[in-house]
Amino acid sequence: MNKTIHIRFGKLVAFLGAASMIMLSGCFFTTTGPNEVGVKVWKWPMKKVVETPYESGVTHFFLPLLNEFYVFSTKLQNMHG
Repeated sequence: MNKTIHIRFGKLVAFLGAASMIMLSGCFFTTTGPNEVGVKVWKWPMKKVVETPYESGVTHFFLPLLNEFYVFSTKLQNMHG
């Protein structure tokens, strides 16, 4: 019985490792700079902009199949002509 438990535990660890690798393979990290702000857009199930902007100077984690992430500068430049 002890050998059966070790085999099941080994299969569980292998399954969890494989599942986490598959899930994390499509993920990416996005960093906003000190003078930037991030905006997240849900792509699925419907396109929707998240109203709360993401902070400056922080690294964020997103699934690219479900989200888009845009980074904008917080510096304001006016051009008078």
